[in-house]
Amino acid sequence: MSAQPPLLTAEGKVLRPVRAENGWYYEGQKVQLYYPPCSEIEQMQQGAVLGGSFLMLFALAYCFRLAIKAIQDLTKVGGDDN
Repeated sequence: MSAQPPLLTAEGKVLRPVRAENGWYYEGQKVQLYYPPCSEIEQMQQGAVLGGSFLMLFALAYCFRLAIKAIQDLTKVGGDDN
């Protein structure tokens, strides 16, 4: 809330949130901040899904690289003995 810039009304009044001992106040009324519940298990699951996706992407890219190299080796005529 402290990062919010103050608001200047047409009458010249400055409106801004103010921090007090027991919370934030805006124009004399207490502001109720909402913090959504945080589940560590859900965060770990989402991280595992994202990490698994990247791991599969890298594995697929590596397999394509091996396949391209194998095809290039098959198309060589003769050998590298010379």
